[in-house]
Amino acid sequence: MLRAAARSAEDGGDYRGALRLVRQLPEDDEVARWRRQLEEVLRLPNAAPQRATWLVHPAVRWALERAAGEILERYARLLLVTLGVLGAERQSLLPLVAASDEVVLDAGLFDAGLFARYLEEGLSPARRSPRGPMADWGVQPPSVFRLEQAQGPVVMLSELSTQRQVRCLSWPSAARIPAGTLMFGRLLLVGGPVGRAFALPPIRVDQRCAVRLGRTLQRGEGPEERLRAVARFRRRDQQERSAA
Repeated sequence: MLRAAARSAEDGGDYRGALRLVRQLPEDDEVARWRRQLEEVLRLPNAAPQRATWLVHPAVRWALERAAGEILERYARLLLVTLGVLGAERQSLLPLVAASDEVVLDAGLFDAGLFARYLEEGLSPARRSPRGPMADWGVQPPSVFRLEQAQGPVVMLSELSTQRQVRCLSWPSAARIPAGTLMFGRLLLVGGPVGRAFALPPIRVDQRCAVRLGRTLQRGEGPEERLRAVARFRRRDQQERSAA
């Protein structure tokens, strides 16, 4: 009952009310993540464009409460299998990965259309804007970028496929990322002076993974190949760190 009330408040935009209710729930990893996300959105000014991108979090909660959440679990399972995580360990990690891994969420929310469904079926009708930038998020493709400079609230990127320079709004970890880092993510239109932001933090990749991702995007392949490419990079990265 308490959880349902918190979710209703969240979908209606009453984030303070939702946070007050979430703080009364028994603490576990999922509740702690939910609380941190609500605290994060409450730190943003009311008119901040990043408030729109924050809606990915309630969209994930909405999906996982329904049969539609099976899509996220399927992508999470593919990621874990490609990483070489099997058996009981895979089953124990599956809920966490389905709810929080950026490459899994990107595939489920945007390629599989869960975010659009949330806007249509889960978000309070009073908050829906058919002409707003969120209406076009489902058709914005992901890409591979090189970080050129992170300066205050704005980050300069180069898109590898086009070599064009792109400005976007910063994200919490951007200031700690070295210039030249390759990243995979999906830039979305959010309005405001800068105009673009990542709804999910972009993930670091290496050159080999970036090339593979570029090929899958150029060929128009489904998100499964992107998941495999990122999982293989992570497995390679783990092996290299262990050997060092």
